[in-house]
Amino acid sequence: MAKYAVGALVTHKSGDIKGVVDGVTEQDNRPTWYRIEWDSGDYSSHAENELRAATVDEPRVYKKLA
Repeated sequence: MAKYAVGALVTHKSGDIKGVVDGVTEQDNRPTWYRIEWDSGDYSSHAENELRAATVDEPRVYKKLA
């Protein structure tokens, strides 16, 4: 099961940039990958171990989910 839901705020492991989860790819016996929309407007894909929650409490959602 994915650690971060679509719309969750995340930071890159480096801690330099923040973004929101735009999509999640889960496959059997493979790591979960996330498509991230960064604050700069760029998109990129990252493995779950490259990301961490942007808030200290828990992953939070700031986009309204349809």
